[in-house]
Amino acid sequence: MAPIFLTLVACSSGTKPALNQSPTPALAAAPKIGIIRDPKFRDECGVYLQLPEDNKSQNGKYIFTRDLGEIGQMNMDGHDVDLKLVDSDEPDRELKVGDHFSETYAGDGLKARIDYVVTGVCDPKDEACEVINIDATVIVERNGSKRQIKTSGLLGC
Repeated sequence: MAPIFLTLVACSSGTKPALNQSPTPALAAAPKIGIIRDPKFRDECGVYLQLPEDNKSQNGKYIFTRDLGEIGQMNMDGHDVDLKLVDSDEPDRELKVGDHFSETYAGDGLKARIDYVVTGVCDPKDEACEVINIDATVIVERNGSKRQIKTSGLLGC
């Protein structure tokens, strides 16, 4: 009976033949969002987003800029890149505090979605004011990896 017992133990030792599997591809590194090095849009009407602390100091360090056209600019992985507006659900009316809307941009192997919240609008009596204050969450995706950053800024002139 001992030889049978040893045979059973040897067969059930827990080792299994290796399966022929291809290696799992490593996830691509999430894109790094940086400060735009050479802003294309300066002192023009458009969208200007900064880190909240940079927005408070108005230091000109931008995370995202866009003119009134369909081209935006960001710094990704240390390089300024142009992104084309591909979708927007901005209301076709005057914006008011609390409004939410999103824009989606694409280019350079990236997809960027910006979710806006209107935080301030001009006093209707101030005819010279053309600025809307906004907070925005910028979400950038490349090859399934995402990076998100909170920003503040303005929309207007």
